[in-house]
Amino acid sequence: MIIVDPGELRANAAAVEIFGRDHDDIVARDPRTLVHPADAQQAAAARSLVTVGEVPPAQDRRILRPDGRVLHTRLTYSMLHGPDEPESRSRTIW
Repeated sequence: MIIVDPGELRANAAAVEIFGRDHDDIVARDPRTLVHPADAQQAAAARSLVTVGEVPPAQDRRILRPDGRVLHTRLTYSMLHGPDEPESRSRTIW
């Protein structure tokens, strides 16, 4: 799981395994660099929905691993925010 919090990116152990990268490498990257270039337009459309507070539908997404392999995944989004946080502070779970 990757959590995209405004200004912060967090990743758990499963993300480290899926992406084939260490934690520090994942969180230092722009999340767009982790997906296959052919999926960039779909990813941009999903980000546009998140920006306005909507949850995109589940999507198939190809992950680029550092060894050159492409991993086919199913991506779902969830938006979370605390009771005292505006939706603009929502965290996107990827």
